[in-house]
Amino acid sequence: PNIYGDGTVLRSVYSLRGLIRPGNSGGPIVTTQGDVAGVIFAASVTDSDTGYALTWEQVSDAAADGTASSQQVSTQDCAAG
Repeated sequence: PNIYGDGTVLRSVYSLRGLIRPGNSGGPIVTTQGDVAGVIFAASVTDSDTGYALTWEQVSDAAADGTASSQQVSTQDCAAG
């Protein structure tokens, strides 16, 4: 299910080898050319050296929409895990 517990979402993600800490979520994964390749969203709960990032293709439309938006939106409550 999604984070609100009301549907299934399929995503393309990168598995990262490195320390992902609380507060890294939303941070960019940057290529050696300086391009954003993805956005960090989670750390593994079973391996402290593994994290996860959504691919740029997954987030680029939402990022572009966010730069033009001026209305407040609800973040809703996340489903209990």
